[in-house]
Amino acid sequence: MPATITTEIQRGVYACIAVMLFAAVPLARAADWPQWRGPARNGISAEQVAWPAGGPKQVWKADVGEGYSSVSVSQGRAYTMGLVEGQETVWCLDAKTGAVIWKYAYPGPRTTDTPRRKARPSGFQDPYADVPNSTPTVDGKLVYTVSRQGNLAALDAEKGTLIWSADYMKDFGSKKLRWGHAGSPLIEGELLFVNVGVEGASVVAFNKATGKVVWKSGYDAIGFASPLAVTFGGQRTVTMFSATGLFAYNLADGKMLWNAEWASHHDGNAGDPIIFGDKVFISSTYGVGCCLLKVTDKGATEVYRNKKFQSHFPSPVLIGDMLYGITGHINAKPVLVCLDPNTGDFKWEKPEVAASGLIAAGNTLLVQSAKGALVAVEATPAGYKEIGSAPALPGGVCWTPPSLAEGRIYCRNAEGDVVCLDLSGK
Repeated sequence: MPATITTEIQRGVYACIAVMLFAAVPLARAADWPQWRGPARNGISAEQVAWPAGGPKQVWKADVGEGYSSVSVSQGRAYTMGLVEGQETVWCLDAKTGAVIWKYAYPGPRTTDTPRRKARPSGFQDPYADVPNSTPTVDGKLVYTVSRQGNLAALDAEKGTLIWSADYMKDFGSKKLRWGHAGSPLIEGELLFVNVGVEGASVVAFNKATGKVVWKSGYDAIGFASPLAVTFGGQRTVTMFSATGLFAYNLADGKMLWNAEWASHHDGNAGDPIIFGDKVFISSTYGVGCCLLKVTDKGATEVYRNKKFQSHFPSPVLIGDMLYGITGHINAKPVLVCLDPNTGDFKWEKPEVAASGLIAAGNTLLVQSAKGALVAVEATPAGYKEIGSAPALPGGVCWTPPSLAEGRIYCRNAEGDVVCLDLSGK
């Protein structure tokens, strides 16, 4: 069945504005991991890592409260979120030592649901609890965070003081989500983009310095993926994988350029799209499958779809011309696979890893298992080639992908344990 396409692509002045905005993006330091899925939002680091014979040494460990927020690292500081005594809390830690630099607790009533944690070390009790999902986005002197309830905060990156804020529900009419807001803010030029998911404001662009709304657009309900900034045919776009499909908006003014309908899994699509050249690979679980789209100046057309690869919420990574990802429900023996994104055919699969998240450093996959093991795997279509494994976070629920910065990898479980491990080889 072909994807249903709508298109209103306009070039000219819009393309010029988009190019200027893109050129204005401040470049993160090469060793930073300043946002969800790293510097380019694709789960890939330019760093090279070394796996020690005895496994990586733990540099430090910290308790940040329950949640699924991953770790962002910038200018020597590590940021994440967690539920602490019923309060959604943003943490800023020293990236080298784990020492607390500051923490910011979202204002408002505390969570009154059933307790999440029994006496340690019994651990996290409810994997679907009312906890933070989003990952902080660091841009220069500000860090942007989104609470489970859809409260957007711009904080001073050094001090943790509130600069400006917005409320998805009060300001835009968004509704409380069953699993909570999970999309991480996107910075592009002077704009900040978030997925609010209501009629007329599915995606909202703010001035990143002041919080003023620059534009709002779209009609689709919110999912759990994060917005991406992508260039298709010279046109800079904000692309969003939302509840019922893939939507592309003009970056400068929010005009919808095209959309490709795609069935939602459960309450909304979660795994981020993988974009290479003029193609987009999307996938969902619960029997939906995967699809490859080709984007032209007339919109997006379907190349193929099948049900072999079904991503629950871990996002794949593209190394060379091969895709490495996790297929299957996260609670039902997920499988690590290598597949050709141009055909959808598997090159190999490894059920025994029970992977729940992955990133890549050079030609090395760094895979987080659901039970806490960190596994290094060579990224090759020739077959599964394990480099090494270590019990980074034994016990608990590990659904959060790791982060990598300056030779140190940051792993986190749902109970709130964050560990920093040395992969620098020094």
